[in-house]
Amino acid sequence: MVKRKQAPLATAWQSTKFLNPITDGVVLPILHLNGYKINNPTVLARIEHDELEQFIRGCGWTPFFVEGDDPETMHQLMADTMETVIKNIQQIKDTARKNNDTTRPRWPMIILKSPKGWTGPKVIDEIQIEGTSRSHQVPILVDSKHPDHVRPLESWMKSYKPEELFDKKGRLMAELAELAPKGDRRMGANPHANGGILLRDLKMPDFRIHTVTVPSPGAVDGQVLDSMLSEHQCEGWLEGYLLTGRHGETEWALSSRHTGLTDIPLPANGKTQAQTLDNQLLGIRFDHVLTSPLKRARQPCELAGLDKVSIIEPDLTEWDYGDYEGKRTVDIFKKRPDWNIFRDGCPNSEMPVQVSERADRLITRLRTMDGKVALFSHGQFGGVLAARWIGLPLIEAWHFPLDTAALSIFSFSPHHPEEPVIDLWNATVSKLISKTRRGNLYYEE
Repeated sequence: MVKRKQAPLATAWQSTKFLNPITDGVVLPILHLNGYKINNPTVLARIEHDELEQFIRGCGWTPFFVEGDDPETMHQLMADTMETVIKNIQQIKDTARKNNDTTRPRWPMIILKSPKGWTGPKVIDEIQIEGTSRSHQVPILVDSKHPDHVRPLESWMKSYKPEELFDKKGRLMAELAELAPKGDRRMGANPHANGGILLRDLKMPDFRIHTVTVPSPGAVDGQVLDSMLSEHQCEGWLEGYLLTGRHGETEWALSSRHTGLTDIPLPANGKTQAQTLDNQLLGIRFDHVLTSPLKRARQPCELAGLDKVSIIEPDLTEWDYGDYEGKRTVDIFKKRPDWNIFRDGCPNSEMPVQVSERADRLITRLRTMDGKVALFSHGQFGGVLAARWIGLPLIEAWHFPLDTAALSIFSFSPHHPEEPVIDLWNATVSKLISKTRRGNLYYEE
């Protein structure tokens, strides 16, 4: 729900100008208008329907109205409207991802118009209460001077059917209490919402990767925010970023679960494997070291003694598995026996074309670097990078499986220096010893 605070809300309506329909999340605003702010009328609740609709459309949204005063009718109308707008959002996201189209869409929003004091006392002492400012805070005054108000107050309270919620002793019904979350699933105890439990060091990637060349004023198109004077808006955007972060605590690799953006560190045996292979890197001088921002890639970089010269490269991040995060392939096959991530992607995730473009973007930069380059990344993205390195379409990435703690070398043909080749793939230590030639070294987590 949006409680209208003029300046912050007026700014918030413009936020969609900076959203990418392919990669960013979506907020569905519900503007609740009941005519009053305490005892004063509100602007948007008092203007004509057409003017309100034009205002919202002018801010870049498509408004859907839910209006009325009958609870049962409004309940069904709201349910139908929610279903419509959610399908609309899904269609916008699907179209953008399918066509790789970042054109700003007109996102849906809901305008809920109901009486102030809705479902409360309608009339007291022949004075209208519902739909007026009198319904705010104390709609029924009960004191020694108004003993006759006890009966309508009781009637109002009983309209919420407390007998269906509490037993004769005033305790919440057991079957309802059972619905409440338990343990860490409680809102206040959820470790993802409690910074003291899942506190992590702030990741500080190299800010230079965000450099945008502007040869002349207005010469660069894009979604660039150069200033923001609304403190409320800044805080809102900050909260929206922080609260969407999720960090796993289990060793998913040991149970063959897809691990994309969940930031799981290497387990003990993973560190041992990484250390064994890292020993083979100690005698090699790398001119550039790039690592994924995820812990399971940065830890091998540290074990190899390369963390002090490394640069965080977001494009080395693992494939975002979306709804398949934490799931096993065998379980996915039970519902989708012909599933191929390189062709189909994952629901609500990074699409194959996006991953391919990310690999191409990285390869373009790698080919401008002189000398040996060490890359610390991940299995699924490593296969994509291999396929694109030698010019194969992304669907062919399934031919390049990578085990954990494996080494590969990307290089160029000695006879045709412009032709990229894969000099070593998914190697064990013994295979690596004779392959420390000049080239781009790829290290998988």
